[in-house]
Amino acid sequence: MVSLEEALESLLGRTGALDAEEVALAETHGRVPAGDICAPVDLPAFDRSAMDGYAVRSSDTAGAREEAQVRLVLRGELPAGASLQPGEAVRVATGGPLPRGADAVLVVEATREDAAAVWARAAVRPRDNVIRRGSDVSRGTVVLERGTQLDAAALGLLAGLGVTRIRVFRRPRVHLLVTGDEVVAPHEEPGPGQIRDQNSLGIGWACREAGAEVVGCARVGDDPDRLREALTAGRGAEVILVSGGVSVGRRDFLRRVVAEMGGEELFWRVHMRPGKSALGALVDGRPLVGLAGSPGSAMLTFQLLVRPLLRHLGGHRYLARPRVPVRLAEGFPKASPRPRYLRATVGEDAAGPMAHLISGQGSDSTFSWLRANALVVVPGGSGPLAAGESLEAIMLDRPEEH
Repeated sequence: MVSLEEALESLLGRTGALDAEEVALAETHGRVPAGDICAPVDLPAFDRSAMDGYAVRSSDTAGAREEAQVRLVLRGELPAGASLQPGEAVRVATGGPLPRGADAVLVVEATREDAAAVWARAAVRPRDNVIRRGSDVSRGTVVLERGTQLDAAALGLLAGLGVTRIRVFRRPRVHLLVTGDEVVAPHEEPGPGQIRDQNSLGIGWACREAGAEVVGCARVGDDPDRLREALTAGRGAEVILVSGGVSVGRRDFLRRVVAEMGGEELFWRVHMRPGKSALGALVDGRPLVGLAGSPGSAMLTFQLLVRPLLRHLGGHRYLARPRVPVRLAEGFPKASPRPRYLRATVGEDAAGPMAHLISGQGSDSTFSWLRANALVVVPGGSGPLAAGESLEAIMLDRPEEH
């Protein structure tokens, strides 16, 4: 049996980011640049007005005040390439370009206008109410580092810089198998002893949320030959995930079949609860992770072991969810010989983050996942916990940060 950290390191240490491909910017949301991206131009590309008003030479407004207003000749639109001359003003709208020669904007509220002139009722200084060229991003600046996930803000920035195609790491492809004679499709009426398949959708969408593609998904009965065929069918994927078949029951065939296929076992059983019966292996050089069949246990192992692996393969810079110190709002009556991960809602109170444990911590519980935004980490060897005890929580509703 290995620790969670050892299990994860055995997977990450034997795999690396996938190769890169050039993709249209509109198709890159959630993906990761394969190299640093530098600004090819200044943003903004010219000096712009920050307010509605008049572009002026600031020196022309020196001494202007309500009781000593300064008259400026009001110009219409200036021809392309023309400069604003001393003693002149020209209307500009918010975001509009400043003409050559102007170095400030006199806001409308500080003026009065007649047919041929605008009167400055206040003085302005150079650069007042002006957004300078390159003030947001200057040409050559690294705007996105390799491995930084592309979100809406990043795509908007790149569009503004005129970047239309970028090289990104390929999304890892996942082949997902759900095993067990007792598992039926969600639309089927379960017979005696049967259960509906939760993991095809639950784990499948968790893969997509981690940035992967699910390229194959199948339910497989408890038959080693059918399992071998299903594993072979996944050879086009970079990762194989198997739900069920990893324990020590007479119908748990996964370890045996992986060995028969020439797979290299990296670990079997992880020192954690729930999720102990996890398997890690390499089959044809590709990682295979076996999860428990119980949906709650499978989701926990996915979050702590598989999600970091998928992000690693997808080139993400950050793999681990943030951990924060919390206090328990209520006690937990059970001892924890192995490290235990308790689903919880974490919120702030006057004394800092407070963790409220969710009822339904069993490995079969999925309703508790719907309400949880954190996993409280109980160290192995702990006894029953009292309300107010200090622990760490892994925040599931915050992005990875290291």
